Amino acid sequence: VARRVRATRERIDWGPEQELALKGKGGMVAAFSPLRHRAGATAAASGSVGRRPERDALIAAVRRAQGGSAQVIIVEGDPGMGKSRLLVEVLGESAALGARCLLGAGDPIESNSPYHAWRAVLAGLLGVGDVTEADQRAARVVDAMPEELRPLAPLLNLVLAIELDDTEQTAKLQGERRIGATRRLLLDVIGAAATGTLLIALDDGHWLDSASWALLAELA
Repeated sequence: VARRVRATRERIDWGPEQELALKGKGGMVAAFSPLRHRAGATAAASGSVGRRPERDALIAAVRRAQGGSAQVIIVEGDPGMGKSRLLVEVLGESAALGARCLLGAGDPIESNSPYHAWRAVLAGLLGVGDVTEADQRAARVVDAMPEELRPLAPLLNLVLAIELDDTEQTAKLQGERRIGATRRLLLDVIGAAATGTLLIALDDGHWLDSASWALLAELA
């Protein structure tokens, strides 16, 4: 915190000091008003302050993955501590190292929607992230899947918001059997697409739905 305050003071011209009476404080509290950013002044660093050890640890894990050793990392901390910012920086550095990076996230509104956190990840793996027209999206999903998995493509309807008619194989899958088959298909799709170094990041884990957690656990 002290480093951030010093860096801020170096970049801003401050107005006259004022004294304020604040609730809970025994005396007057000095306060300043920011006037302007100083000409030519830049931030001390474009990245997070004080997060170099964490970034180094995450990048080291990416390098181990590049060497063939799969990695699972959990970033945990209180709200507002910069976890998302750290994640974005690591994704950028990892992409510069040649890793394929995909980002998904939990959402409070979609916390009960199965696999919502994985939707952007799967769309990226199958190359449909920029396709909005429903028919084209569905056709591209099928084309992007390995041929032996295409009969199971309708299982992805719920995950990718597409509408493929059930095939002979998927029509007979109901209830728990369909849930299990969908999860196995997602694992197969991820495995088939994971050429080179693949970095999958899921942000806001506290909003993940149960199906997203189950897939993450099996993938790990």
